[in-house]
Amino acid sequence: MDRRTVILLGVALVAAIVAAWAVRSWMAAQEPQVVAEPTPAPPQDRGTEILVAASNLRAGLIVAPEHLRWQSWPGENVSDAYITRKTGAKGDFTGSVTRDLITAGEPITNARMVKSGERGFLAAVLSPDMRAVTVPVNPTSGVAGFVFPGDRVDMIVTHQVAGSDGGRRRASETVLTDVRVLAVDQKTEDIEDKPSVASTVTLEVTPRQVEEVAVARQLGNLSLSLRSLPSDFEPAVADGAPAGKNAASHRPPKPGNTVTWDSQVSKVLGGAGPGSQQNVVIMRGGKSAAQNFQKVGQ
Repeated sequence: MDRRTVILLGVALVAAIVAAWAVRSWMAAQEPQVVAEPTPAPPQDRGTEILVAASNLRAGLIVAPEHLRWQSWPGENVSDAYITRKTGAKGDFTGSVTRDLITAGEPITNARMVKSGERGFLAAVLSPDMRAVTVPVNPTSGVAGFVFPGDRVDMIVTHQVAGSDGGRRRASETVLTDVRVLAVDQKTEDIEDKPSVASTVTLEVTPRQVEEVAVARQLGNLSLSLRSLPSDFEPAVADGAPAGKNAASHRPPKPGNTVTWDSQVSKVLGGAGPGSQQNVVIMRGGKSAAQNFQKVGQ
């Protein structure tokens, strides 16, 4: 084979290789392109809904449903002590009392609440430095059963005293005003909101007023006078938290300062009771003397 033939065969081989590569490239360009789909992001962890304080709840607050709310919480941070939708409900804590301050958004736990009927519930309801004292009542002295826990009342004692004429006189005097009712019988909340005749009422007073109530019980008959809610009752509330009828208040009772004698009620009663005489100072020259005179109409 001569040299010319070899060159022609080499050129033909190179041309065949180039043609085959061009055809292959063209066919590859004609194939449908496969678009890589993005890898889907893993589903976002929305967490677990737990029960938290809707606002700042102070210690001793009687909890209402509006004081609590559900809030999403990272699943890895949910403690076994937290209340989830699977383990509890708002209603489970209605009427409970906070043991200490719970700030807004802070998880609710059983350890931070005292439920009605549990040991220490009444002590948790009491305002700081206050005391609980129980007095007996009947349908008349207890406002016919219309006194409920959380109401405010005045305490009146009616008793006999010795008049200036040696006789026995009757008088009613207000011992304490603006007293918070803690419980009626052994109920610290009124779920049905219906009147019921009770035999005892537990009141919140100061340590000194406990002694005053004890003396008043021995003096005579005690009566309770219900105070009006709009004008007299100003419940203390947590920051932004709605206050219900049972909201606790730190306002202490006040001493009473009014007295009514039997002769002021009945015009047919005479005699000289306290307040029925007029003290007059008689001046004679440089000397003075005090003398009591019977008031007309007493």
